[in-house]
Amino acid sequence: IEHYGCMVDLLSRAGLLKEAYEFIKNMPIEPSGAVWGALLGGCRVHESVESGEEVIKHLLEIEPHNDGYYVVLSNIYAEAGRWDDLAKVRRLVKDRGIKKTPGCIFITIDGVTHEFVAGDGSHPRAKEVQEKWHELAEQLKFMGYVPETSTVLLDIAEEDKEHALYRHNQKLAVVFGLMEPRLEHLSGS
Repeated sequence: IEHYGCMVDLLSRAGLLKEAYEFIKNMPIEPSGAVWGALLGGCRVHESVESGEEVIKHLLEIEPHNDGYYVVLSNIYAEAGRWDDLAKVRRLVKDRGIKKTPGCIFITIDGVTHEFVAGDGSHPRAKEVQEKWHELAEQLKFMGYVPETSTVLLDIAEEDKEHALYRHNQKLAVVFGLMEPRLEHLSGS
């Protein structure tokens, strides 16, 4: 089934969404969530809301509690500026009791592994890391850096989007690593 998923992924990334859909429909075996998920990812890349809505129907039949599919559909709606549809997806997720799995990243320094979880400020040095990140961000802005706020898929003010980018767990882990000169390993999920 992995080979079918790879083929769908290739077709989808190339923008051949109809061909990928037909490929799935003509598979000699039942397509898995991963196969349909590859097509959903292509729908996001190529901003095809209608195709994404069709694909999600199949995915929710197979894996109705997979939070990742709802996230991708939400992102498709957000990128299209369809905030009402995005709100419906979020309500559906809440009504079904589905919890989004937060992203996390690990960084090992002096044999101690530190975890930074998206939206979580529980690291013992979180405040210090945030302060250092804000300091670095100001220096970057002074040097001409402009945050790419279009990647923040929320219907909020531009300044709030910038602040959302500052709280990204991967950035915080990297800043923590810069603060500690004995970095051994960095990995994430």
